[in-house]
Amino acid sequence: MEWYFLVLLSACFLASADLFMKKALTHDHALEFLLSSSFLITLFLLPFLSQMNFSFSIFSYNLIFLKALLASLAWLLFMKGVRHLELSQAIPLKNLSSLYVLILSFFFLGERLTFLQIGGILILIFGAALLELEKDLFHFVRKIKELPKKYLFFILIGLLFGAFCVLLDKIILREVEVLSFTFLHFLLLFLFYFGYSTVRYQGYQDMIAVYKKSGIFVFGFAISMVFADYLHFSALAIPTVYISLAIPLRRLGSLISTFIGGRMFHEHNLGLRFLASSFMLSGVGMLVW
Repeated sequence: MEWYFLVLLSACFLASADLFMKKALTHDHALEFLLSSSFLITLFLLPFLSQMNFSFSIFSYNLIFLKALLASLAWLLFMKGVRHLELSQAIPLKNLSSLYVLILSFFFLGERLTFLQIGGILILIFGAALLELEKDLFHFVRKIKELPKKYLFFILIGLLFGAFCVLLDKIILREVEVLSFTFLHFLLLFLFYFGYSTVRYQGYQDMIAVYKKSGIFVFGFAISMVFADYLHFSALAIPTVYISLAIPLRRLGSLISTFIGGRMFHEHNLGLRFLASSFMLSGVGMLVW
């Protein structure tokens, strides 16, 4: 299967996960949700242990540990920032992650893109931002200036950590098999979140409370994320795949979640939504040309 089909399938599952997460976070705190969902994902992967291979270097184990630590910090910082800001202010900033990845991949992995591919990335980023800004398009710059600097900093640092995670993914997957890496990734995320939650809050009691309040949404998020990340890692494991192309393409999840959520069929901003969708689809064409 071509790498971009794997990334597009990953984007579909990521869009589904995003919808479940948004629903759950109306009832639960970010840490409780991340703890509960990472535990479920680890359980889902346990039956496949016999198919995993953990015979790789100590260096790769150290990289996996570092990646999981950065990922847990990235999620916590971003969600903490989002919780204290308007969603319309925070979510469009996620598009900066593609720019971070583009810069890091150039300096650390030596990825060189054509002008057409760089143009496709920029169009994808613009289309995603346009889709997510909606009616706040003309007020976005003013709102950004009014943001509490502390929470804006949390979001920007969280996105930077996330970009470094993608860089580590590419390096780790040169040696480590995809299923084994997926399992270790989520297991370590759970252990980090559980340790932090136990020290600061109520640990397993918080998990039980989340399952009682939002069990169906946590379950849906966990299932979606297993497939989303497994497909994403499978694409990155292909030696010829550039992360600077894969990550912007994965942002199509913004477009897909819009359709799944049924928002495309609202009368509000219909023209703007179709314009943003057209930008994103043309950007995809430039990436995979």
